[in-house]
Amino acid sequence: MGDNLASMAGGLHLVRAAQAIQKLFFHTPWSTYSWRQRGLPRYYRWPVKDKKTFENWKRDTSWGRLFQQYENV
Repeated sequence: MGDNLASMAGGLHLVRAAQAIQKLFFHTPWSTYSWRQRGLPRYYRWPVKDKKTFENWKRDTSWGRLFQQYENV
């Protein structure tokens, strides 16, 4: 079956709805979610909190010392 006037009108209706949803998610503060997901751990969490914990783990545990040996190879 081919397209007819009714099916094309229904398709346009869906396109308009998709555009509204796109504006809702990509043209609002929600769009910064990606930065929070990737940027926050990379530029805040690791340097401020997790790096110190990781260094202590490498120094104080047998698994950490083993890991450090592989790091030096």
